[in-house]
Amino acid sequence: SDEHRILRALGGDYYNVCPEYDTCSEYSTICQNGAADDYSDYFECTEAEQNNGQVAYLGPHCAEDGFTITLGVYADEYCNEYIGNGVDISNFIGEEWDPEEDVLHSYYNSAYGST
Repeated sequence: SDEHRILRALGGDYYNVCPEYDTCSEYSTICQNGAADDYSDYFECTEAEQNNGQVAYLGPHCAEDGFTITLGVYADEYCNEYIGNGVDISNFIGEEWDPEEDVLHSYYNSAYGST
């Protein structure tokens, strides 16, 4: 196959040419197949509504560890007024959300892992 021919031409190691091969490969897969959970809709401040009609805004938020990017719940349309402490984001996105799990990892992390 073409892939095997290219790999042999690179000396048998994709990492010689692209140190971020794992990241590139993962993005390629996501671009071709789509993400299992597409949270990219929330990369910009996005209005969300609970079943009871309560409105809030969802957008990127730095986790308590200072490195992990997660989704936050905000009171304003510019995602400046964070209200996420004590607010269950699952009620706004319609699925279970574990704030301790790094579910956005595939969108931002490199092959070198968290810093």
